[in-house]
Order: sequence, then C-alpha cells, then structure tokens
Amino acid sequence: NVEVENNVAIGTEAFTGGLGSYNFALGAHALQDNVNGNDNIAIGNFAGYASDGSNNILIGSGTGESLVGTRNIIIGRELGNTKTIDN
Repeated sequence: NVEVENNVAIGTEAFTGGLGSYNFALGAHALQDNVNGNDNIAIGNFAGYASDGSNNILIGSGTGESLVGTRNIIIGRELGNTKTIDN
C-alpha cells in the first residue's frame, strides 16, 4: 500500500495523481503525477510535474519537471528538468 497523507495542493490539478506525503504544491499542475516523493515544496505552474524524489524545493514555472532526485533546491524558470540529481 502507498500512503498519501498530509499534502497541501493549491491550483488546477496540483498534486493530482501524486503519491507521497507531506508535500506542498502551489500552482497549476504543481507536483501533478509526482511518482513517489515526500516532503517536497513546489511553487509555480508545472513545478515538480512528473518528478520522483523527496526533500526537494522547486520554485519557478516548470522547475524540476520530470526531475529524479532528492535534497535539491532549484529556483528559476524551467531549471532542473529531466535531470537526475541527488545532493
């Protein structure tokens, strides 16, 4: 069983289809289809969309889209997309 609890999602389809707990998504499609991440913060339209990882802070439109990684802070428009990053 996959537990999904204690998430906050504000925006059209924010965190829909997402798996994981203790995430904050602000913006249309932010953290939508998040594969299996916990403790993420995504602010901006499509920030963290289809990402997989935990403990990430993603700020900016499209930032961290399809990101695979943990413990990242990425700020800026469309940065960190389709990357595998672990810090």
